[in-house]
Amino acid sequence: MHDNSYVGVITSEVLTKEGYQVVSLNDVDLIWEQIENTQAELVLLDSDSDGFSTMKLYFEVKQKYRDFQVIVFKTKGFDAMDRIKAAIADALGQKAAPQSDKIKIP
Repeated sequence: MHDNSYVGVITSEVLTKEGYQVVSLNDVDLIWEQIENTQAELVLLDSDSDGFSTMKLYFEVKQKYRDFQVIVFKTKGFDAMDRIKAAIADALGQKAAPQSDKIKIP
């Protein structure tokens, strides 16, 4: 999902509290393993991931699994988590969760 530790921790905590099962990975091989060997419904990729090209991975996943949901995000501003949660809900065909208190992401 991500490589920037504070972004990953905050994102994982918020999404877990929203009821999502979150697996945080920062290795392309492990991400592929999750996609291919679990019932993952969505991959959330931080655009600032270190160690691999987020967009390259995005296009590789979409090429192999056209209908698989992949969201690339960049945290900018205080409403980032609300936008991420809304994008996830939309991708999974769910009703969007109400906006949380604005979460500061340094």
